[in-house]
Amino acid sequence: MTQTAKHLHEIGLKYRLDKAYEHEYTLDFYPRHLEGIRDSAKLVIEIGIWNGGSLRMWSEYFSSAQLIGADIDLSRIDAPIPRCNLRYLDQSVPAQLRTAFEDVEFASVDVLIEDGMHTARCQQTCFGVMFDYVKPGGLYIIEDLQTSLVWPTELNERVTTLDLVQGLQADGRLDSDYIPKGVAQRLESDIGDVFIYTRTSDYDKSVAAVICKL
Repeated sequence: MTQTAKHLHEIGLKYRLDKAYEHEYTLDFYPRHLEGIRDSAKLVIEIGIWNGGSLRMWSEYFSSAQLIGADIDLSRIDAPIPRCNLRYLDQSVPAQLRTAFEDVEFASVDVLIEDGMHTARCQQTCFGVMFDYVKPGGLYIIEDLQTSLVWPTELNERVTTLDLVQGLQADGRLDSDYIPKGVAQRLESDIGDVFIYTRTSDYDKSVAAVICKL
C-alpha cells in the first residue's frame, strides 16, 4: 500500500456502507485477504450492488482493476463508476448468470463478492455457476450468511449456506439442494481454504465466508 493510500475501512465509511459501519467487514477480514492483491488485481466482480456505493469503494481501493457490478435492479445507480461495467441479472437463474458474464473468461476473476439476495437458493445457485469464473488463487466471498438462517425456507430446503461453507471447511464436501451433484463434485476439486468470519459465536450477526480457489 502506498503512503497516501487509504485503508479500506476509511473508504467504506466514506461511502456509508454497511460493510464498514455495521458489519465492519472492511475493518478485519476484507483487508486481511485483499491487501496483498490491492495493486495487482485485474478483475473484480460484485453481485448485489444496491446503489453502487460498494463498487465506488472497490474502484477507489483497487488501483487498476476492472470492475463488473450486477444486480436485478440497476435503477439506483445515478452516476458512472470509474472502471466499472454494470450488468442486469437474477442470480437465482443460472442461465441469466451465464448470459450476464458471457464475455468473461473462466478462471479470470481475482475477487468475486456475492452480496445479493441473501437466501440459500440465491447464494448457492450463484456459487454453483460463478465459482468457475474465479482464477486459481482467487477469492469467492459470500456476505451476510446469517440471513440465510432466518429467511423463510424455500420448498424442500435442507442446507443453509452456512451449512454449506461449514461442510466445505470441515471435509471439502459441497452439499447443496441448488447445485447439481455432478457440478458440486467438479467444484470440490478446485476449492482450497475456507474461512468463516462472524461477530458472535451463535452466527447471528455479520457472518461471511471467504472461499479460496486452488
